[in-house]
Amino acid sequence: MIKQVALQITDQDYQLSKSRIVGKDLLFSSDSDFYKALSDGFFLLEIPNHIEVLPGLNLCHNFYKDNDGHNDSYKGFKKHQSLYFDRPNFQTEHILTDQQTRKEFFPTEVKQLADKMNNLAIIILENVLKKLNVPEKDWDLVTGHCVQNKGTHWFACSHYRSEIQKPGCPTHQDTGFVTVLYIDEPGLQAYINKKWENINPVPGYFIINFGRSFEILTEKLPVCVKSVLHRVSQTYKVNGKKDRVSMAAFTNMPNDLCLYQYSSNKILSVYQTVEEFLQEFNKTTWDDHYTDFGLTS
Repeated sequence: MIKQVALQITDQDYQLSKSRIVGKDLLFSSDSDFYKALSDGFFLLEIPNHIEVLPGLNLCHNFYKDNDGHNDSYKGFKKHQSLYFDRPNFQTEHILTDQQTRKEFFPTEVKQLADKMNNLAIIILENVLKKLNVPEKDWDLVTGHCVQNKGTHWFACSHYRSEIQKPGCPTHQDTGFVTVLYIDEPGLQAYINKKWENINPVPGYFIINFGRSFEILTEKLPVCVKSVLHRVSQTYKVNGKKDRVSMAAFTNMPNDLCLYQYSSNKILSVYQTVEEFLQEFNKTTWDDHYTDFGLTS
């Protein structure tokens, strides 16, 4: 259920902890930066040299356009009703794909980008589980095999329609464990320390945030993950500039499994089925006719 929060917004950009990945290790400059990332629910990750984001941005700026009879694999996604979502209450329209549908519909270079962002999410997930002393024998179970690159690994491309006079996207928590987000325009806001903060892009960095599944799993442990409320404010047309877009890789439990939670003494129990969890999310967040969003692809 989405919480009601105050509308105070700070004028300055919020400073997130910065991190990088070396091999299979997620590195922060200090432990305090790591714990700040857990508490904020957001942090920055340096984009590795082997990842090229331009193909993904190209798809974000074109997926909603008609193909006009040409064989352009970056356009024409509106005809795929299982992939394309036109949100009636918000500026955003987006496509959502799992690993299988990416193979079928995405240009090769975008599929490769999505896979690489997904791999980053898995590395982050493993590192945080280890740092929180979650027993390694439980990792497969509590992540729905996400740590084995199974599970459900969504990839979303979003376009914010500046001609629509509505909010960019609703206040929400991501549903999964780890989100790897790329933005190159302002608009993202997060509710941190009881006020809304501007989370603006930093060149050369992904924005990482933790999802509600991770928060549920760890929230009773001595050190836990915070899944922060966030939203995108209404965007406006600027002459000579393209509309705001974003792309994100999400690491989620499969829909036919259950979410788990540890007690304070690390006794593991079932919290809720994933299907029930996602149905509630769709109803309270988007409030539209896409009741199976994230349940089918």
